[in-house]
Amino acid sequence: MEVKVTVVVIDRGSPQVKLTKCLESVAKQTLVDKEILLISPKTEVDAAVDMHLVQPATVSFSKLLRLAAKYAQGEFISILEAENFYLDEQALAKNLADLATNKADLGVAPLVVLDQGTFYFKTNPTNVHKLVTTNNIIPYMRLFEAFRYVQGSLFSRELLVDVLAEQAVKTEQQLLYYLVHACQKAVLLPETLCCFVLTEGHQLPAFKWEEAYQYSNAQSFVQAIKQSDYHEEIPDRIQLTIGVDDGLILHLEALVHSLDKNTGTPIDLYIIYASLTAESISRVKFINDKLEAVTLILRPIPKESRQFIENINMDKARLPIGTYFRIIVPEVLTDLERVIYLDTDMVVSASLKPLWQTPLEGNFIGACEDSLVFYHRRVNAESVLFGKQGERYFNAGMMLMDLKLMRQYSTSFYSAQLALDTADVIKYADQDVQNLYFYGANKQIDLTYNYGLEYVQYTDRPLSEVAIIHYYGWKKPWMNMVTETFIHPSRRPAMHLYRQYHNEMKAILGDNPDVISVIFAADQAQSGEFERCFEGFLTQTYTNLELLIVTAKGLTSDLQTYLKTIKPYYPNIKVVTGTMAQAVKQSQGSYLYFFNLDDLLSEKTALAQLVAACQQGVQVVYSGYQRLDLQKKVIYWQKHRSNEVRALSLAEHQKAATELTSLAGLLVTKGVAAEIVRQSGGITSAGLLKAATKAAFVDRDLWIQSFNKVRGETNA
Repeated sequence: MEVKVTVVVIDRGSPQVKLTKCLESVAKQTLVDKEILLISPKTEVDAAVDMHLVQPATVSFSKLLRLAAKYAQGEFISILEAENFYLDEQALAKNLADLATNKADLGVAPLVVLDQGTFYFKTNPTNVHKLVTTNNIIPYMRLFEAFRYVQGSLFSRELLVDVLAEQAVKTEQQLLYYLVHACQKAVLLPETLCCFVLTEGHQLPAFKWEEAYQYSNAQSFVQAIKQSDYHEEIPDRIQLTIGVDDGLILHLEALVHSLDKNTGTPIDLYIIYASLTAESISRVKFINDKLEAVTLILRPIPKESRQFIENINMDKARLPIGTYFRIIVPEVLTDLERVIYLDTDMVVSASLKPLWQTPLEGNFIGACEDSLVFYHRRVNAESVLFGKQGERYFNAGMMLMDLKLMRQYSTSFYSAQLALDTADVIKYADQDVQNLYFYGANKQIDLTYNYGLEYVQYTDRPLSEVAIIHYYGWKKPWMNMVTETFIHPSRRPAMHLYRQYHNEMKAILGDNPDVISVIFAADQAQSGEFERCFEGFLTQTYTNLELLIVTAKGLTSDLQTYLKTIKPYYPNIKVVTGTMAQAVKQSQGSYLYFFNLDDLLSEKTALAQLVAACQQGVQVVYSGYQRLDLQKKVIYWQKHRSNEVRALSLAEHQKAATELTSLAGLLVTKGVAAEIVRQSGGITSAGLLKAATKAAFVDRDLWIQSFNKVRGETNA
């Protein structure tokens, strides 16, 4: 048996021609069991259609809804303004069938707009579950015009009656919000229902925030908590947590060393993970053995906790699912009542005790403002997803969590459900989810505990007064600040600080036991791109480096300034006034690597590969390289590199001694270099190769040689 639909046509004095077109579009619907309820101040209607005419004295939206609920005979209702019309004659039947299939009592259809003779089909949500929920209704209303009115909706009469019994509804947007909250199930309908006719006096409504709106149940929970006798307990021992995968283990050193170096009290750092290789687990345990104040505790995420987040659609976020680990922290660390969550791309420069002892006052979490808020203030803009409510948008990289409360109110479950429902509209993955769920349920904490690089650039707070520096965004401190990305000069000290902590921890761990003394020929440089060159070495995976800059003429002023700026972070930088032979004598490394300041390394593992090749009695090793013509801006390279390390035959050894005319790119043992200097007083590539009893070649382009500088080119 076909379900009856009442189409409520609202006429607020529209021209007769428009009203007639509207009514006829309803009458032409292929759905058989339908009725038209016209609410109009007109006494006569010139349209040959069957209808029930109701003539109210006023046509406020509240009154219209009450009349619709009173006079509608259909089980379902669709509202249509007289200015608009139905576009597809089968739309009503198809959408009603879809509601029946999904056992839903509310559906929202796509929107089409007619503007000066042209149809515009508006974008609708791409939610894979096709559901409209209390979690996504506000984001949908902000982002999609079809959700700011109800003319594209189809809903049960019983649902409308229930809403009107509980709420004072004044606008179409309010009605849809309350319908979604009261319904059994709401879905995205497949067929366009209403064609909105755009005119100067008939515009699509803008989104309007209402005080009664709530993104989630968290705000109500917190209001109840604050009215109760809840008292939070703060343990003496500071407990932190981070979420990792195998890739993030590579960037663990800087964070844990900064914690270990700057904390004044013992700290437990819980490392939660879904899956780690045996190598990664061994690495964590090895790091833990070298720490003094910090204890690393590996905590695998149980399967039942992972199931909260495994079905979240990550297509839009383009991030690993591990970014959602912080949602399930309460369910993983069930033995803790409070914890500080940290991202791995952070360094801690001061004690976290004041943060740890911060009362949350009944809120689930404490967090710091995100730099997006600061950016929006600077450019006088608003968040697309949050609007003015985005003024309290926080960065989720540091969160002080009341785990006891979060478990009591099942926030992991609710947050995960919200993530599922909003995956098609959020931009910053779980950070957007956290902001949606904990809106009005979080305590704002001073920026010193999550200081992003945007603040470093645009505010005057010195780094010495910042407790946690957070390198959020895609520009990371392990990236080359010249060739991989551009970092504003004001941000560079923070980048160097991260590297300093990283290098110090690598030294403590003994990862690179042998020092490589890199000897730069400063006077031979042509292009002056010294920062580009240095960045290639400061981002090497092999970090146990001594950098010797050799000059007979004296350094240029800009190079002196640059070295003075970075030396506090890299203490093994030295200037040698004299010759390359004198630099060899002053070097402290087991290996020496020669390079020119206008050339650059092309791989972060270049030095590690060369040192690995310089084993088993090899005294000299060199690699392939590319050539960069600075005038033509063309790079030349040799095809068909094998990427293998090859010990040189006697003939190859002798040929290399003849053909290699520069020291640049040679890695040699200190012993053979020192012997050459002792015997001849100087050092050349030919001399090194002749003195070496064994040499090797890495058949891979590990560096780039620059030539043909453009005349008049200045330093970087």
